[in-house]
Amino acid sequence: MQLIKVVSAIVLFLALLAGAAYLGGWVLFIGGIVSIVEAFKATPVSGLGIAFGLLRVLVAAPTFWITVMLGGALTAAVWPSRRGGIRGR
Repeated sequence: MQLIKVVSAIVLFLALLAGAAYLGGWVLFIGGIVSIVEAFKATPVSGLGIAFGLLRVLVAAPTFWITVMLGGALTAAVWPSRRGGIRGR
């Protein structure tokens, strides 16, 4: 039974880490840079597009950090303790 809890905790953490990397790294950071470049390439330069792209880039790191911390907290809740049960309960 302990092995199932350990494996599920590891799988949960890896899935949340992959989700955080996708959301923070790809959607926000890379997507923000692409949005800024596309706004500059537009015939009338789009100030709003540049602003939203910059906002996405600035929010990428905190989003990644918060998602990883929540994943760590969920993993800690599932991880079995030495006293038996989930976190000694």
